[in-house]
Amino acid sequence: MSTVVMDDSIRAGDLLDLLPAAVYVCDASGVIKRYNRRAAELWGHAPCCGDTDQRFCGAYRLYHMNGTPLPHADTPMAEVLRTGVPVRDQEVEIERPDGSRVTVLVNIAPLRNELGELVGAVNCFQDITERKAVESALRSSEKELSDFFDNAAVALHWVGPDGVILRANRAELELLGYARDEYVGHPIAEFHVDAPVIEDILRRLTAGEVLHDYPARLRCKDGSIKHVLIDSSVLREQGEFRHTRCFTRDVTASVRLAELRERAHARTVVLKELAVALSGAATPANVAEAVLAHAVDALGASSGVILSVSPDGAELEVIQARGVRADLLAAWRSFPLSASVPLTDAIRRGEPIFLESLADWIELYPEVASIPEQVGRHAHLVEPLIVENRTLGALGLGFDAPRAFSEEDRAFALVIAQQCAQALERAKLFEAEQRARQEAERANRVKTDFLAMMSHELRTPLNAIAGYAQLIEMGVHGPVTEAQLEDLRRIQRSQHHLLALINDVLNFAKIEAGHVEFDIQDVPLSQVQQNLEPLITPQLHSKQLRYEFRGWSGAVGVRADPERLQQILLNLLSNAIKFTPVGGRITVECEVADGTVSIRVRDTGHGIPAERLERVFEPFVQLDRSLTAQQEGVGLGLAISRDLARAMGGDLRATSVVGEGSTFVLTLPG
Repeated sequence: MSTVVMDDSIRAGDLLDLLPAAVYVCDASGVIKRYNRRAAELWGHAPCCGDTDQRFCGAYRLYHMNGTPLPHADTPMAEVLRTGVPVRDQEVEIERPDGSRVTVLVNIAPLRNELGELVGAVNCFQDITERKAVESALRSSEKELSDFFDNAAVALHWVGPDGVILRANRAELELLGYARDEYVGHPIAEFHVDAPVIEDILRRLTAGEVLHDYPARLRCKDGSIKHVLIDSSVLREQGEFRHTRCFTRDVTASVRLAELRERAHARTVVLKELAVALSGAATPANVAEAVLAHAVDALGASSGVILSVSPDGAELEVIQARGVRADLLAAWRSFPLSASVPLTDAIRRGEPIFLESLADWIELYPEVASIPEQVGRHAHLVEPLIVENRTLGALGLGFDAPRAFSEEDRAFALVIAQQCAQALERAKLFEAEQRARQEAERANRVKTDFLAMMSHELRTPLNAIAGYAQLIEMGVHGPVTEAQLEDLRRIQRSQHHLLALINDVLNFAKIEAGHVEFDIQDVPLSQVQQNLEPLITPQLHSKQLRYEFRGWSGAVGVRADPERLQQILLNLLSNAIKFTPVGGRITVECEVADGTVSIRVRDTGHGIPAERLERVFEPFVQLDRSLTAQQEGVGLGLAISRDLARAMGGDLRATSVVGEGSTFVLTLPG
């Protein structure tokens, strides 16, 4: 503001009144010399003609109506008159005569004469009361908006065109755990986890694009990760992009729930696949291999091992390992159960052990602290394998990085361990059963071989006995009396009986050894009937038994070995004759249905109790010694007959009613 030279010749007039601002001029003592209409109106006084004798009463309350100045040194005018320094755009609140208050913006310039002496000042001021009220209202509104922004429940932040965070509310800071100065003023890229997302979101936000449900992962101050969805709106001023407002929604819980569900489904699939694999695992090694193949991958382990407690309970022995170095496996192939390592501790306690870091191992097992370094693992999981309160062994998994085992991980490992333990128990029982079966089969082969050898050896002297008996009967060595002939016939009958018994034993031995050969062909049943009748007729007549064939037409035939078929039917008919009382009846029936021929041999004997029907087909079993004491046989006929029938693709069954008789049914392919 330039210095103005005061000229008393200038009178008050229209010149000042034409100015839009309020103006007054005072001399060096502070007496108002000139003022315009706008000043009078602003100060609350009626306008005057500008006569110098008129005084402006009440200006700043600095001046008396008689023009005598008051010594208020703190007013802007007093400061200018004292120092000669102009005042620029200073706000001053004044009280008018009616008591109202207004705020004015003051600009005061010193007035000097030609000698540069300070002779007064001119004050140009304007009413800014309304503007101040508007500004106050704006400040209040901005504060309310700021308070709303800071206290909003939803997380908010603003991003500028350069990708720097301009502002963030309390919810945003609390969501990520940062202090305001750690977050605001930093590039937004610092807080995003995924590189492709960082590049894409920076491009969009700095270009002023609107986002809706944009998925991102943000890194919290504590290192945890938040899954969020970002929505944005854009602020522009006069068409120019200013910043982007971003609304951040935390969806971590729902994302993790979805991940848990997906992982649970995947692990359910793993357990089902493992159950299928274990159903076909016949040996402990097969079981361990299947378990490790599924457990290591499903839990993200680097290695795994399954061990079994030795039969004497003193050692642990490795059944199967995966991801373990060969030298370590050789060194730890077996070790005492008394050793102080996680595998043995889990077995002794019957509880799982979880070591989430090297520090956990060193704290619990300081005496073997070097083992994790040797195996290159930082975390370990050990589950005992327990079946019915018996610990069979342990499942151990190693991880090449520290691992926090969640409740879900622990439950999953427990289920795998339970499946493994049950499968190991089944495999061990199966192995024991196989060993017992093999031992029994070996013993049975020895027995069968012995029977076959003895049967063969006994036939030779029996044949010799028959031959010499015939020679004596023929009188080759001299005449034979009637008494001697009777004795010879008894010798021959005994020889035939003993030979039949030996033949049965030999046949049974051959069948068990699988040495019987079959000549399967189409056999007409009429031919079988013709061959059987001469063999059984004498026995039927001797007991006065009625005998009948039914359904044996010439067209009916079976697929069988003719000799073996005749042997079976002869056994069945001989048994029927043997156990049917004098005067009884024997019926042989034939029926064809669905390509199968059924031959029924029915008698009217004493019958067989239901609980003993199946036992009559067992070797060396006779139904009732009181009934068979006078009969020939050792109880092999029915056993041999059923084995022969089944070997030819058929079967032999029996039904019976005690006191009414029995029916034996031979079925063969037609």
